[in-house]
Amino acid sequence: MKRGKVLKLAIPILASGFVGQIVGLSTRIAIGYEAISIGLSACAVLILTATFSFLPIFLTLHIGRFTDQNGAGTVIFAGACALFIGAALPLLFPPSLEIFLLAMTFLGVGQTLQIAALQAEISLIGRGHQRDSMIGGFMVYQSLGQVIAPLILTAASFLLVPKPHIVLLPVAMIMGVLQILLAIQISRVARKPLVQEQPVPISDIVTTPGIVWLAVSGSLCVATQEMTYMFLPTVATERAIDPAFVGIMLGAFSMTQLLARAVYARVSNAMGRARLMKISLLVSAGIFCSFAIPTSADLMSVLLAFAGLSLGFAVTCSVSLTMHLAPIRAKGTTLSLRLAVNRTCQFAMPLVSALVTPWLGVGGVFLTCGLVIGVCAPFLPAGIRNER
Repeated sequence: MKRGKVLKLAIPILASGFVGQIVGLSTRIAIGYEAISIGLSACAVLILTATFSFLPIFLTLHIGRFTDQNGAGTVIFAGACALFIGAALPLLFPPSLEIFLLAMTFLGVGQTLQIAALQAEISLIGRGHQRDSMIGGFMVYQSLGQVIAPLILTAASFLLVPKPHIVLLPVAMIMGVLQILLAIQISRVARKPLVQEQPVPISDIVTTPGIVWLAVSGSLCVATQEMTYMFLPTVATERAIDPAFVGIMLGAFSMTQLLARAVYARVSNAMGRARLMKISLLVSAGIFCSFAIPTSADLMSVLLAFAGLSLGFAVTCSVSLTMHLAPIRAKGTTLSLRLAVNRTCQFAMPLVSALVTPWLGVGGVFLTCGLVIGVCAPFLPAGIRNER
């Protein structure tokens, strides 16, 4: 693909990754605080977190097959519309568990459609170095989007807005409109994939050495990221941490993820992708297990910053290695299969955490995250140990 056409497609894709994270994360943080304000329990907040991922579990593989056969344009537009609806519902209707469940469902479906289709579109762009630059840039812009929502929350708190989290909802809705406009632009220039007589069998994908381990370990890291954004307000409320400081904590968590993705190419080249991923899993596991013990807000902020760094490396390694190992004619399906495992983990982990919360307290949620990530590290497949 010529450079001019790459840029014409790359700019709206990167912008879409940025804006989509603002829409989804702003709405989910606001829902987390609103759920607390109307008296919902910690277990109810965990169920809301799981709702985000329930329907995508069943949709993701079909999305991959569709994009491999028909292109990503239609799916990207459908995802943008679903994100807009998810952002609009909690702003336009009185707060209730039912509205929050519906909003989280639309957000989960919309973000899944967007990420699966955008990554599939990236896999069709140009040559190898162009694709590597695009996936790295896409994840950096997603991280930038994740930084914005906590900063808005912090700014609203410093301005003494009575309910600072409410400010996130109109911002998310406006960004949702922009996301639809970007989706229309991407659809106009999106590439059509090569015609295939028969799709690559799923068995060929899952038996590729390392694919399943990468999907599971990377997905547990993604689930831990999502639970941190959604559940930290609950932990902070119990530990009497001011919402303004929570915004700073989440901002630091997002900024270090951004830093990890920005320097990923150099660090992985120096250490090797497989080794970097294993170290990142172990560091993340240790930090999240430590959150089970009540600590000062300052120390927790520092640890969250390091957790963002290690999770950022681990997730980027997972995507990069999956793209490298995936069968050439099934890049979209392989990435969607990975995303299906993501959503399964994002659905299951909050429910498992809800079971331990009555015994271990809200800190037990982070202990669960740390333990499941730590279990993965020793099982690094032999087939990818030397991958660079």
